[in-house]
Amino acid sequence: KINIMLKMEPYAFFFPNQRNLSNLKVLKIYDYNWFPNLLPLTYSEELYSRIEKLTGRKFIRGCKYIPFP
Repeated sequence: KINIMLKMEPYAFFFPNQRNLSNLKVLKIYDYNWFPNLLPLTYSEELYSRIEKLTGRKFIRGCKYIPFP
């Protein structure tokens, strides 16, 4: 239900363990419709506008890291 409401299409990427630790798991959740990377300085105005419209919240454009304030 939330996927449809917020237009999310998440992908999960699993990375193999390089340290030979059986309990270590590395997983990245990625969504092209939301934040394409963790560097907000590279986001387009269109991306900000789309997410603000879906969430009803205004993001600070000068933020240099996620999570946004």
